[in-house]
Amino acid sequence: MKTYVYKPVLFRRYQRLALALRGLAGLVALWPLFIVLWAIFSPVGPHVLIESPDPRHIHPKAQVICTYVGFHGRVELLHRGGCPFITVIDRRGE
Repeated sequence: MKTYVYKPVLFRRYQRLALALRGLAGLVALWPLFIVLWAIFSPVGPHVLIESPDPRHIHPKAQVICTYVGFHGRVELLHRGGCPFITVIDRRGE
């Protein structure tokens, strides 16, 4: 008489999909790190105003020098009228 040993059948149909989704969930958890790395290595990025002339003494059509700071250092730009507080600057053209 032959004896059979019970071996459960593994449900492997979606195993690769589940593995890919778990890996993607692990990457989603690291999104703040990806944003910081993007800001450091990208030549295009946000800059914050640190120095500008007094807006009460500026003519609306006059050009003024605004000083910004970002991940790649200090940048001086000419603006007509006033200076925006946050701006996106492309550093590739320098």
